[in-house]
This record gives sequence, C-alpha cells and structure tokens, in this order.
Amino acid sequence: MVRLGLIDKVRSTIETNRLLAPGDAVVVAVSGGPDSLALLHALVALTSEYGLRLVVAHLDHRLRGEEGRADAAFVRDVAAGLGLEAVIGEADVAALAARRRQGTEEAAREARYDFLSRVAAEHGCVKVAVGHNQNDQAETVLMRLIYGSGPDGLVGMAPSRLLGAVRLIRPLFDVTRGEIEAYCGELGLRPRHDRTNEDPTYLRNRVRRELLPLLEERYNPGVVRGLAGLAARMADESQVLRALTAQAYARLAVETGDEEVRLDLDRLAAEPMAIRRRLIRRAVARAGAARLSAERVAAILELAAGGRTGAVVELADGYGAVREASALVIGPVAAGTGLLTEHRLPLPGRVDLPEAGLAITSEILPAERFPGEAGVGRDEAFLDAEAVAAKTGNDLRVRSRRPGDAFHPEGAPGARKLKDFLIDAKVPRRRRDRVPLVVGGPENDVIVWVAGWRIDEAFRVGPQTRRIVHLSLLRMDL
Repeated sequence: MVRLGLIDKVRSTIETNRLLAPGDAVVVAVSGGPDSLALLHALVALTSEYGLRLVVAHLDHRLRGEEGRADAAFVRDVAAGLGLEAVIGEADVAALAARRRQGTEEAAREARYDFLSRVAAEHGCVKVAVGHNQNDQAETVLMRLIYGSGPDGLVGMAPSRLLGAVRLIRPLFDVTRGEIEAYCGELGLRPRHDRTNEDPTYLRNRVRRELLPLLEERYNPGVVRGLAGLAARMADESQVLRALTAQAYARLAVETGDEEVRLDLDRLAAEPMAIRRRLIRRAVARAGAARLSAERVAAILELAAGGRTGAVVELADGYGAVREASALVIGPVAAGTGLLTEHRLPLPGRVDLPEAGLAITSEILPAERFPGEAGVGRDEAFLDAEAVAAKTGNDLRVRSRRPGDAFHPEGAPGARKLKDFLIDAKVPRRRRDRVPLVVGGPENDVIVWVAGWRIDEAFRVGPQTRRIVHLSLLRMDL
C-alpha cells in the first residue's frame, strides 16, 4: 500500500536524522496543500509510536483574500477532525514587505517562521515540522545551479536546522511529490489548491512546472532522486571542507578586534585552492563585510597571489582587501563619520540630532490610533506604552551603536547582533554609526527602535495594548 510505504520512508528519515525523540511536542505547519496534509497525517500515524503531542499551525498571509481565509477554515476543520488543536494566525505580508523593503516571498517566509516560532513557544513545543520533500530539494539545487552557486549552495536544504529556540524538521525529506499525491489519494484527502504556485513570475514555479518535467521526460526519469542525492553528497563534503577551513583559519588568520582580519600570505598560498576560497569568505564574514560573489573572491585571491603592496580590492559598505608585504588585510578601508552624541528623548517631546541632520519626536496615543502594520511608515514606530514603561522607566535616550549591541527585530525568530542586522539591511559601514538607536534601561542597553529600520519585538503593539508610544524620525528642516 502507498500509505504504508510513505510511513516507512518518513520513519526512516526520522530515525536516520534523529528528527524526533519520544514524547516530543511538535508544531505541524499546515497550509492545506498536499505536502502539509500528507505530513500531518503521517505524523498522526506515528503519534503513538513516538508519544507525540501535535499542534497544527496555519498562517494566512493575506495575499489571496477569500481563498486564503477558506484555506484557514479548511485547516481548522482538518485539525478538528483529527482531534488536534489548530492555531490560526494572519500577517499582512504585503505591508511587511513594503515596510521592510523586502520581496514578497522573503517577507512571507520570515512571517511564517516567526509565527511558527511563537506558536511553538506558546504551546511548549520543541520541534516545528514542515512539508518540504525530495522534489523541493531537487528544485532548490537546480535553482542554485542556474544561478551559478558554489559547492555550499548545492547542499540545498538540511533535514533539520535550528529555528530560534526550537528545531525545524523535514520528515518528508526523502518522499517524492508523486508519492505524496498518491498517499493523499489513497486516504481520500482533498488538498487545497494555491494558485500562486502556478505564477510563472517565481523561478521555483518555472523550475517545478517546466524544467524538471522536461528533464524527467527527455533526459533522466530519476533526475529528482539524482539531484537530491547530489545535495546529500555535497553536504558530506562541505562538512569536511568546513572543518579543514576552520583549522587553516586558526593557523594563518589574526583578528585584530577592529573589524579587521589579517591573513598570512605565505601560509595562504600553501593551502589548496578550495580551502583558499573558503578562507577568504570566512575572513570577510568575520570582518563584518557583506557576502562576496565568486568573481570578487577570485579578485582577492589574485591580489594575494601577485598584487603590489598597497593595492586594494574594494568590497561593499566601505570594506576592502589590502595587500601588505606579508599579509592580506580584510576590513574597513574608509573612515566612518563619527558617533552621535547621546541625547535624552522626552516622552512626549522632541530631540534634535544635529550631527546626523535628524530629529526624533515622541507622543502618547490611545491604542485606537494604531494604523495597523500596513499603515506604519519606515520612519515611524508604534510601541506598546506599558512595555516601554516596564523596560525603560520611560527614560528614553538616543545614541549610536556600541560593541555587543543586540536586539530582537520585530518579526524575526529571535535575538540578533545589531551589527549583523545592519549588514543584512545593507546599511553601508560608513553610515552605521549614524543610525540613531532609541534605547533605555539602567545601562541604556535595551534597544527599543533602530530608527528607520525595526523596533524590538518586546515593544510590539498587540491585542492587549491600551496606549501607544509613537516615535517619528524627521529631517532637521521639518
């Protein structure tokens, strides 16, 4: 029977990759499509075997109107029919994408994983199960091949990974989409159909609906299995190369503590080329610069091999690779423009930041004045007033970043270093000291708002909010 075959595959994947332990509480992400329905029913079938406690979670992205609401109702009914609790959430992904200057897919992914993390925390779950399958892995590898990815990119997805404080698992990792559809048919399931999966705007849809079927029909009927196998082998080899790179980095790299890494040229030249490439990427990441293209890595290696002393390969955000007589130095090559003077922000009131040509105003509003996520502009923040009072005593300050600053960006799975957040947000290094931080707490180390970018999750406006602190970032001429 198809049903038993799929359950056996799922069990094997779970055991091989240690995805579940006896007694685990698991959030099951269910969209209503065939993959997630098959995942849910497979885990239900294995519940007694592993002693699982399952919680169904579904997020409406508010991108498909009535269809999206119908999906949510469908998932609620499916969960009820299985005797399971269903947590239904929604997020205005279009508004989030505009606010965060992201693509819709990226914003939807962040919103979905943030939602799943919150559901796990609220229900005491240690795992989050999603329905990615062998075809998804093949599609991922193909897309990365198309874009010219290196060996690490061909690893594709892992059977499990950390998602904030919980672990994300993929029990259908070794199951094909054809097996999933047959399984759903045998059980008489009627999955929902998401029309966005047919939108040719998205590369994955074109790969799924056009390229993979062509490869299967005309070149290799087993191409899905072959690409998934390639990813598994690349994962094994990548693990070895990462270990060798870490050992080499310890031998030849010196971190100065000032966003600068020095690589010994003679020792660098003695390493195999595959390790040299990885060493450059590791040094760039440790220095805090943006990720590199393969062409930029090649340029840095050419500089190391025979460039003149003092020559520079420029990187993004004011970073560069500089050749010295015996070392390759990766770090900032342009001086910053200085720190902001620390100022008190009255509540309500206004503070001027003349060094940056900016000002920040504050006011207290009733909760009814919150415009919703769709109405929040980039240069304003809406904060829960009680959270502000509890965590800062309403003594707000504005300052520049400090070493070690960290916060929990609204909508992200967990806390992040401010430095990493600003790098990912593509804030040029020379401007990072001029990003105003609204802070509080005894040491002024509680970040409330990275002005112009993101508030901390702890201050997010929610259903229980009664009053709001509204902050606005202004140009000095306003």
